[in-house]
Amino acid sequence: VSAAAKILARRRARHKIAGAVTMMMMRVPLLAVILALSACSALLPAKEDQKQLSLACEVARCECRAARSGFAFTAAPAPAPIEWRTDGSASCPAGYQLSRVE
Repeated sequence: VSAAAKILARRRARHKIAGAVTMMMMRVPLLAVILALSACSALLPAKEDQKQLSLACEVARCECRAARSGFAFTAAPAPAPIEWRTDGSASCPAGYQLSRVE
């Protein structure tokens, strides 16, 4: 094997190592972003079951809010009045959902 071939082999090995390091360096920020986003979503309050909430509203303050996606850029519509059933549980008009007032 000639000296030139050895030099080329060394350069290729360095480039492979450098390429692997570069790929690793690109993955670390991506992993950090993914972890940050998952941490943010874990901090969001869990949605309460509407059936259980309708009974809880008998003793806790609730309101009917318009059902919205997580990425709404407009102002929230005014809450609708709660509709009380004959059994004492709360319900909301169509397009609204019960939520506790904090």
